[in-house]
This record gives sequence, C-alpha cells and structure tokens, in this order.
Amino acid sequence: MNPLNLPDIDRVYIERHADNNHACDVIVKTSDGTIYTCLFVTLQYLRRQMEINYLFCRQVEGSVPVRFAALDTPHLLVEKLDRDTIEDAIDNLLALDIFETLFTRVTQIEGERPTAEAPWWIRTNYAGGGRRGDLRGPRRNRLTPVILSTP
Repeated sequence: MNPLNLPDIDRVYIERHADNNHACDVIVKTSDGTIYTCLFVTLQYLRRQMEINYLFCRQVEGSVPVRFAALDTPHLLVEKLDRDTIEDAIDNLLALDIFETLFTRVTQIEGERPTAEAPWWIRTNYAGGGRRGDLRGPRRNRLTPVILSTP
C-alpha cells in the first residue's frame, strides 16, 4: 500500500561518490516518470564533515575550532550504504508517509509553477507545460545532478 498515493517505484539508482564510501546520491524514478533524489550518508560521513570543519576553522582567524556539520540539503542517515538498506529505508519512508519530506522531487507536475522550495534548475528555467527543468542553469554553489548507474 502506498499511503501518499505516489505512483509505484519503477527504479532506484544509487550513485556512489568516487572519493567517499560513506555517501551516495539516491535517485528514485516512479512509474509515471517522476524523479526524486536524496543524499544517503553514514555516521562516518558526518564525522568526516565535522573534522573538515574543525580543520578549516583552525585556519580562519577569529573563528573557534569546533567540530560541527551543517547540513543544508536533505541527508538520510543509514548504518550502511548497501542496496538492501537503502531500498528498505525507502520502503519505510513510504510506509511512514514521510517519503516526500526527505526526498526532493526534481520533475514538475504538468501545469505546476515552481515554488521557492523547488530546485534551482526548475525555478530558474521554468518553461511551463510540465517540462522538466533545464540542467544547464546557474549553479549557485550547488552540486549538479549525477550520472546514473545501476548495479
């Protein structure tokens, strides 16, 4: 049963970060072609982010070296990044009716105008008529979407 009345999941793509075994982008494609994305991370990823911030703050005059992680995009914390764990987490998010709270929808519903919460490539390149956002828009210090791969 799908509490959100979302279409069935067609595919789950997992794009591992080449330089990091503790984070991966997860892209979910539904049967109607809608695409959602979320960053899955482990505790080791968060520890690494805290260490990076600590080392950076040590070098910035006037800052106090402290370990912290500021998460500006949705992150889903999991114990490990294997396919079973990721897919089980997605199933649980759907069952708990919180999937769309953590995953970002990156395609539009036909006729829908982008909102302030929509990703920048949809907000800045809206063409109406339900067209997907143009990925060639300004970056604004955000990561660009990844090339998809399947196991």
